[in-house]
Amino acid sequence: MRILVIDDEKLVRTMIQSQLQMKHSLVTADSADAARLLLEKYAVDLIFLDLQLDQSEEPAGLSLLRDIRVLNPNVIIIVMTGLDDSKLIGRCFELGATDYFFKPIVPEKLELVIQKSKIVQQLIRQNQTMRSHVGQKVFSKTEIKTKSPKFQRILDQAKKLKGKNISILLLGETGVGKEIMAQHIWSLENDPCRPFIPVNCAAITPTLAESELFGHKKGSFSGAIENRIGKFEQADGGDIFLDEVATLSLESQQKLLRVLNNGEITPVGQNVPKKVNCRVIAATNEDLETIVKEKLFREDLLFRLNQITLRIPPLRERKEDIPELINGFLLEAGYTHITLSQDAMAFCVEYSWSGNIRELKAVIQTAAILSDSNTLETADLRAQTRIIPGLKTDLSKSSDAPMSALNGNF
Repeated sequence: MRILVIDDEKLVRTMIQSQLQMKHSLVTADSADAARLLLEKYAVDLIFLDLQLDQSEEPAGLSLLRDIRVLNPNVIIIVMTGLDDSKLIGRCFELGATDYFFKPIVPEKLELVIQKSKIVQQLIRQNQTMRSHVGQKVFSKTEIKTKSPKFQRILDQAKKLKGKNISILLLGETGVGKEIMAQHIWSLENDPCRPFIPVNCAAITPTLAESELFGHKKGSFSGAIENRIGKFEQADGGDIFLDEVATLSLESQQKLLRVLNNGEITPVGQNVPKKVNCRVIAATNEDLETIVKEKLFREDLLFRLNQITLRIPPLRERKEDIPELINGFLLEAGYTHITLSQDAMAFCVEYSWSGNIRELKAVIQTAAILSDSNTLETADLRAQTRIIPGLKTDLSKSSDAPMSALNGNF
């Protein structure tokens, strides 16, 4: 955990630091102003806040507590106080304190608070991960299996990435399952509370990319009516998946490069960089070396993204997996009573799916919806793939017609 201790007594700061610095990343502040500067610079998980920072009649910690909760809605705040005042403690909870304890600090009590805070932080991160998948199916674990030796080699390489905080680049054609692979890599950590934040870069407008990725401060631009935490800060301590990364503007690429180089983000409207620690998994179906030559993608960013590169093979190169994928798609859609005839299955295995797994799933599930039988025939599948009668089903052997004429629009 990353911990911030805010107390104007040096003895207290030193004591807590000596107890925690061996196990945790820890920073300290001796005043409210110093604490605000550190909060702009660091993404923290836990704060120990002295309520009587300046020994004034109105505890300065109350004002700072309110500001902290605005700056970081998810941080755990433990109030430290020597005042046994139930109304004051109640006010702390109203302003967003998570817990409190009385001074003088007992080391055993400190460790107990840390353990409780870890559990709360895990629940917060799990909730954050689930909210990032609103409208999608959330998997606590995404496991990929294959009968293809070629694809199995890729999965074996992915296993070696467990616990490695290095950038990963996923390459492959449209529809091969790059996001599923990213979820699989995330699942290998075996920590469902670890954030997994997917970002569709193609859906972000250039003018809003910086705010979306790095967050913004209230009033920093028209429409910024409140502070907003960006995707990178949401992913702190976990993984961020940048799908279609090649679509980012050159300006956004430059800011992404800074995150990869320094582990720092700068929210819009904020001058002080903030530290984050997350693993970047990027994906694209573009030939990055070609668009680098065309000056559409930064070469230095390419070098930083592809510390490890995994090339996911297209479906036509892993035909062994097609029968199992089809069964899975029928099961997912609730058509457990539907099967494919022998000829229909052979058709699927031989067909070169230009849209890969995404196209196969759409064809199978649509055919199942429209079928009046419990057995799908080749004709049912042809109707969805829009194959022109008389053309070969193995498109890898047919180059006389354009791909769009052979496969339709998927």
